[in-house]
Amino acid sequence: MVEGVELSDAVLRSYSVARNFAPQEDEDPNVHITSLDFHRNGERCVTSRSDGVMSMINCLSGTVAKTILTKRYGVGLVRFTHHPDCVIFSSANSANDNRIRYHSFFDNKFLRYYTGHTDRVTSLMMHPTADQFLSAGMDGTIRLWDIRNSDTTAIIRTDHLPVSHVCAAYDQEGVVFGVYTDDHLIRMYDARNYQEGPFAKFSLYDASIMAAVEPFLAHMQAPNLNAKKLHALDLKFSPDGNQLLVTTNRGVFIHLDAFEGKLLHTFKEHWLSQSQRSNPQLGCCYSADALSSR
Repeated sequence: MVEGVELSDAVLRSYSVARNFAPQEDEDPNVHITSLDFHRNGERCVTSRSDGVMSMINCLSGTVAKTILTKRYGVGLVRFTHHPDCVIFSSANSANDNRIRYHSFFDNKFLRYYTGHTDRVTSLMMHPTADQFLSAGMDGTIRLWDIRNSDTTAIIRTDHLPVSHVCAAYDQEGVVFGVYTDDHLIRMYDARNYQEGPFAKFSLYDASIMAAVEPFLAHMQAPNLNAKKLHALDLKFSPDGNQLLVTTNRGVFIHLDAFEGKLLHTFKEHWLSQSQRSNPQLGCCYSADALSSR
């Protein structure tokens, strides 16, 4: 039996870039990556670009296995389903078409369309074990879906419109999902009894979070930047489900206890330029052992 390698800080620091996928000479230099996702088996990666191109990458060989054009709708967020040849993705073009699409890379065809959202989709995540997924959108709804059915199976609505920020995520077992809306609260739901409402609420206005974040924002010395405008852009549960990493619109990552909402740490070394502050593009993830975040 092959012995495993301890995932230590020294091992992580020894990692280096194995392959760089540089833009081709005929590509528009203004094109950028809008989304990226790895299949759970680690062998494939899918990316989407602002020009409506999706690429399937073989992580073992470091080559692009297949490229698909979806310029009519564009691609906002793309996620693998449980099948390594299939993805779900949201639209990016402002054509009043906010459907989520189920697409097969193998034969390049749409398998299903999911109609419900009336505004841009901001979160999209496959259930870790079941043929279900969740989505959140700027229409103020968080929706649960069965991938085999085109209609929404459940809807959670925000208590106000319009909304400026909304995101959602499953934990690593799909037992719990978290929802953030722009009332500055993270709500935790039991995925089996979501009808009962959230079983816990964590506020980004918690005194410990404010004490940690406000000095950083003051040090930035930027106009109109204050803690009262702090919002979550993305939620990530750690692999063991005990921690929650929150990406914010101020370049600060907030690390919380997923059960009590207690502040564990803040990562504040992500400065935003003036141009980024109006539309920050940040992301985060955990290492496989849940001991590190990136």
